[in-house]
Amino acid sequence: MQSDAPISAVSKGSLWTARAPSGWASAFLLLDALAKFFKPQPVIDAFVRLSFPLSLVVPIGVLLLACVVLYVVPQTSIMGRFC
Repeated sequence: MQSDAPISAVSKGSLWTARAPSGWASAFLLLDALAKFFKPQPVIDAFVRLSFPLSLVVPIGVLLLACVVLYVVPQTSIMGRFC
């Protein structure tokens, strides 16, 4: 079923204004997920300080990476917003 409502054009400026924060957030979360796989000392210190077992570092990284991929891929982006 198609709608009869007219489709309004989006300006390039507003499109990039919407994409920029999304891109920065995605890049930050991707970097955080990758840090969980390499386990640098600040990640280990944070887990110890928060009393999380170190065995959860990689599973949390996998979950975070999966959520970022779901958010970034346009066909699945609606599911990524709920992760």
